[in-house]
Amino acid sequence: MKPNFDLNNKVAVITGGGGALGSCIAQSLSQSGVKIAILDLTREYAQRTLAMIEKQGGHAIGFTANVLSEESIEKISQEILKKWGRVDILLNAAGGNMPGATIAVDQTIFDLSIDDFKKVTELNLNGSVIPSLIFGKIMADQKSGSIINYSSMSVDRVITRVVGYSASKAGIENFTRWMAVEM
Repeated sequence: MKPNFDLNNKVAVITGGGGALGSCIAQSLSQSGVKIAILDLTREYAQRTLAMIEKQGGHAIGFTANVLSEESIEKISQEILKKWGRVDILLNAAGGNMPGATIAVDQTIFDLSIDDFKKVTELNLNGSVIPSLIFGKIMADQKSGSIINYSSMSVDRVITRVVGYSASKAGIENFTRWMAVEM
């Protein structure tokens, strides 16, 4: 049975593409004929995913990228356009958590580290907003494209005491809805 859509020769950008989630997404899309741009803070992780895709016969390029730097993402977007001429899909899989933004079993909410809360919120929220704005503009100009922002089941329920992560993922869900209306 033929699928209702064709991904062959589409171009996907994956932030956090060297991580566990991002690399799985990259490999799966590559097997569907998608050209993959892997963005990761750690060069070695990006290169590892790139090598896996190329070994399977796919097309990919890897970049060391800071999703919190507009300059970094803008520069990379131009390199992707130079190589492939378009961006069809953006998957924001970069994100994470840290102990100070999580309430340990022997702690209360009042032990929350505001500095760590800010870092987690910045990474999970701004780390998706910045690429969405930069690659979203490209998609708007070409009048097609899809942005997928990864969230968490911790958004609508209190689980595992991950307050910073939960709050930032709730923010990205709201931003994603807002972006959908705008675009």
